[in-house]
Amino acid sequence: MGEKRRTSEALKFFLSAEYEKSPYPTSQQLKDLAENGEFSRTQIRNWFESERQRVGLSEIKENALYQGE
Repeated sequence: MGEKRRTSEALKFFLSAEYEKSPYPTSQQLKDLAENGEFSRTQIRNWFESERQRVGLSEIKENALYQGE
């Protein structure tokens, strides 16, 4: 089985900044990000997908708290 690597804090910071620019990067952007980092294009794509889910769930929870639910 492949070894599961954790995203370093520096890479998280970098990817988070890229996410703020574009939460839906193009195929070329994913390729460029993978070339600049230590992870594959697929791993970068998965990080963006997971981040969109985390942000979406966070917003749902905030809205529920705001509405008093």
